[in-house]
Amino acid sequence: MANLENKLKKFFKDRKVLYKDFYGNTLDYWINIFCQEFNIEYSDEIFDKFIEVRNKVFLIQNSIVQGGLDNFQRITCTIDEHYLNS
Repeated sequence: MANLENKLKKFFKDRKVLYKDFYGNTLDYWINIFCQEFNIEYSDEIFDKFIEVRNKVFLIQNSIVQGGLDNFQRITCTIDEHYLNS
């Protein structure tokens, strides 16, 4: 598992992609790119580990913002460089 985690950290570190691109509808897209790049077969284990590492890389702070009649969620993010480089 540590080897998989290191590959995932390299994958995230090598890409200068905004964190939002790793969330939402594009998640399967990025996991498939990872699997192709490292010649790994897509599995539930890969999916779970991808999300685990992504959540360690991108530290999300959600906040509710009042906007007119509705509230909406603003997502801010920092990248944990220490984790990426460990």
